[in-house]
Formats: sequence, structure tokens, C-alpha cells
Amino acid sequence: MSDTEFPFGNDLMKPDDWVGAMSTKSKRWLISYEGSLAVVCGYHSFIFLGLDSMAISVVNILNCGITASAPIGKLFKAAGGVARDALAFEKANDVAGNAKKIDDAATMEREQGAANSGMALYERMKKAIPQLVYANKPFSLDDLAGMPGGIAGAEIEAVGAAGIYRIEGYDGITGGFTSDFFFRATVANAGTGLVAGGVGISAGVWSVERPHNLYWELGASARARCVVENSAPGYDQPYRQIPNLHPYLQGLPPAGCPIEETHFNPARLMQQPIP
Repeated sequence: MSDTEFPFGNDLMKPDDWVGAMSTKSKRWLISYEGSLAVVCGYHSFIFLGLDSMAISVVNILNCGITASAPIGKLFKAAGGVARDALAFEKANDVAGNAKKIDDAATMEREQGAANSGMALYERMKKAIPQLVYANKPFSLDDLAGMPGGIAGAEIEAVGAAGIYRIEGYDGITGGFTSDFFFRATVANAGTGLVAGGVGISAGVWSVERPHNLYWELGASARARCVVENSAPGYDQPYRQIPNLHPYLQGLPPAGCPIEETHFNPARLMQQPIP
């Protein structure tokens, strides 16, 4: 089974083992811009949704401008390993950390924190200008955590957009020089009034914050609803409410329902065109 095409080596008859997990790869991503803060070193914030994985998360790129001469600093993982963080550059972390107290950036973080479920993040994403992105190489949220990357920004004159950002994720620190990319994407800023500081061209490190598993989250909601309605949860299809998911994912019965009891036919869904 190919590692470069869906389902990326995973067993179609055992979705509970891999769908929605941080380690599950996706070639198609929906990405929306959230906001930024730039004080010498800072961050830009996005929401990433894997359309081939059903994993969603707030994702930041911690960066410094091209004038910075320091190399990328050491990467680290947050205690507990649920949210993956990364140090941007040596001696820059304190500057960025203190600067994040600025009003607009703090407002954005409070709003992100209030979106305490995967679907809340998805609803927040829909209010922006989400972009469909095809990765050069399939990657997971685990792959993205600590991945070297870059961001370039420019102001544009367009209705409903305050700026556009070119974002990149590299396969290794030298990937930006050798064109060895996991992804390259152009994402628009919806102009919500949040900090949208000019970024120029910056190198940085990707950091994954507050990931959610939509497969189990929506599956639990479907099972609870079926208990109230006295119907069989295995015949509910809760994942169709997210457009552009892979047809296999949209057609899945709720997480935790035995595949054998639902007559689910993954072979038929795999023949359907990708939205």
C-alpha cells in the first residue's frame, strides 16, 4: 500500500486506529489565516485541517525576519506531548513571549482558546478565507510540529482581504534552499482587525497548538444523538457535514461502531472522485 496516496498505508477496515490522529498524513489541507504578532521575532497563526485525516489544529509559525543572523534554535516538545511547541531562534523566545501580551494578539489567543473543540475550530476557520492546499508530500500534524518553514507577506488591495501570505514547510533545515518542500501555499488574511504585521520574508519553525480529532468528536456526537432518537448509530454519517473530506472519510459510520455491522464498503467509496 502506497505511503504517498490515500490511505497512506493505513487499513481501510480499521478507521478507529488512525483516522483523526495527529500522526495520520494528509495530502490535501484546508488552511485559514488567524492573525500575527511581529516584534523583532514573533509568530503568525493559522488553522490547519487535514482533509485526508480529519485532524484539525491551531498552527503557528514562530519566525524572525531576514535580518536575523541566528540559526534555528533547538526544538522542544511541551510537557505531556499533546501540543507540540518549538523555539524560534536563540535568545528570541523571551522577546516573542512578552510581546504576545499585546492587546490584539491576546484577543486572538483568547478566541482560539474558547474554540475548545475541533468543530468550534472548524466553524472559526469558515469565517476566514480557507484555502485548499495540495501538499508536495503528504504530512501529518506530528510531521508539522517542529518543521522548518518560511513565510512571506504582502499587502494587497482586494475586497475582504488585508494581505496575502506565502507559507512553506521544508523537509529538513536546508529544504528551503534545495526546494525540498512538504508544502507551499498562499493564504489570505480576512482582515478581521487582528494584528496583521508586515512580515516581509522570514524563516521560522512550525508549532502545533491544541490539536483535535474530528473523527472521534463527531462520532461521539452522533452516537449520543442516536440514543436520544432511538436509532442505530452505525447508520448515521456525521462526517458529511465537512465538505471536501475524502469520500471514504465522509462515508464512514460514527467512530467506535463496528464496521462489520454497518455493511460499510470502502472499496466503493475509494472509486469516487476526490472533491
